[in-house]
Amino acid sequence: MSRREVLTAARRLAERDGVGALTMTKIANAVGVESMSLYTHVKNKDGILDGIVDLTLQELVIPAPTGDWKDDARAVARSFRQLATAYPNTATLVLTRWQNSAAYVESADAVLNILRTAGFRVDAAVHALRALIAYIVGTLLREVGVGPTLSTPDTDQAAAQRVSLLAAQGVPRVVEAATELASIDHEAEFEFGLRLLLDALDELVHPV
Repeated sequence: MSRREVLTAARRLAERDGVGALTMTKIANAVGVESMSLYTHVKNKDGILDGIVDLTLQELVIPAPTGDWKDDARAVARSFRQLATAYPNTATLVLTRWQNSAAYVESADAVLNILRTAGFRVDAAVHALRALIAYIVGTLLREVGVGPTLSTPDTDQAAAQRVSLLAAQGVPRVVEAATELASIDHEAEFEFGLRLLLDALDELVHPV
C-alpha cells in the first residue's frame, strides 16, 4: 500500500459519498488495511484532505505557451475548470485548500511566467495572478453549488408562481430578467467573465 493508493481511495470515497462523510475507517476499509496503518502515510485526516488536493492538482495540465499571454492564461484557467468538473464532490476541497499544495505553487509559477514573459512588471503580475485566482475560485465554487447563481430549475408552473411572488416583493428588475435568471450555462458564464478579466488585465502589459 502506497501513499498514492491511500489518497486515490480517499478521493474515490469523497466523490461517491461526499467529503463530509470521509473517515479514516472508511479509507482503511477501502484499501483493505487497519486504520492505524494509514498513519504510516499521513499524520491525520487533515493530511488526507491536503493529500487529496495535492493528488488532484498534480493532474492539472499546464498547456505549452503559445506566445499569446491571454490565450495561455485562458488555457490554464480552463484546465482548472476541467479539473474541478472532473471531481465535483472534491472540487470545494481543492478550491479552498489548494494553497497548501506544492502543485499549486508550481501552477502559480507557470502563470507568473506567462505574465512576466508578456511584459507585466513583477507587482502587476502578482496583482493579475491574484485576480485570476479570485475569479477562478469564485466562479468554480458557484458552479459546484457553493455560491449563488440565482438560477432555479423550476417547472413552467413553478416558474410562473415564482415570478408572481417576486412581483409582489417589489423587485421589478429581477422580474424583468426572470427568464434569463432561471437557467445558467456554466461554461458560457465562465468564458464570459474570463474574457472580461483578461481584457482588463491587458492594460497592465508593458512590452519588453
